[in-house]
Amino acid sequence: MKKLFLIIPVLCLLVYSCSSSIELDELSSKNLKISDFEYVGELHNQGLANSYSEIKGLVNSGHKISKENKQKLLQVQKEITMNFVSEQDFEQDIIVVTKQQIEIGADDFVMFNQSVSRTSQSNIIPDSLLLGISDEAQDMIFRIFEIMEDEDLDTASLNSRIHSIEQEAISSLEIDEQFVVLSTSSVAKHTLVYWNENHEDWLNLLDGDANGRTADSDINWKAAGKADVGGAALAGLSLAVSGTGAAMAATGPAGWAGIGLVVVGRGLQASAVRMLWDLW
Repeated sequence: MKKLFLIIPVLCLLVYSCSSSIELDELSSKNLKISDFEYVGELHNQGLANSYSEIKGLVNSGHKISKENKQKLLQVQKEITMNFVSEQDFEQDIIVVTKQQIEIGADDFVMFNQSVSRTSQSNIIPDSLLLGISDEAQDMIFRIFEIMEDEDLDTASLNSRIHSIEQEAISSLEIDEQFVVLSTSSVAKHTLVYWNENHEDWLNLLDGDANGRTADSDINWKAAGKADVGGAALAGLSLAVSGTGAAMAATGPAGWAGIGLVVVGRGLQASAVRMLWDLW
């Protein structure tokens, strides 16, 4: 694996005793388990349920957003995501970092749908981030994306395939890359369940409105899940490559939980906007 020596000039707010640098080998004494990251997907789905409730409230109160005004749509979901994150029981420093990632990722969905040149097969993750992880870790991320894009719509099959990648990550990757893959995969598993069960409710948000959108509209529920996974992967990679993730992890269990909140926040923004983009 490419060693990442993480120089951290501005991240002292994240650690209780800040040194000038952290070598990831110092974290290798912690053995991660797949179950350590289940809370990431669970919190992510709670956030999606919250977004649906908030948006439904706006619709029921007569709030209208022009389909042509895409930036307004992005702003609505960003505010909902920011509020959800603020309500979580985390240290304020972690909330701040999470909000920064949401701000950075506010246009993730727009980027996903633009024809942006990438050397990677995913066409989602910038090469500047991919270069910070090993080829093996890159391959696992790409394989998760492939699962989100194929014709398999059986959630048991999808989760089994994702679990296989998770087991591989635990057995072969070092700790910094494990948290990238496992946090992304946790979002993937849970978002597939969520959108399979709830995509019609989202379609019904504007059933019969002036745009003519109805619940039987042909919108692929896996597409919203792919946006989730894209946002989650971007957040995890950003944390790993910048050194923020290592600094947070060094603080112990609360830090690891904080990594999950960051991943959740950015994934939520991308996913909910993906559905709203089609609805409005």
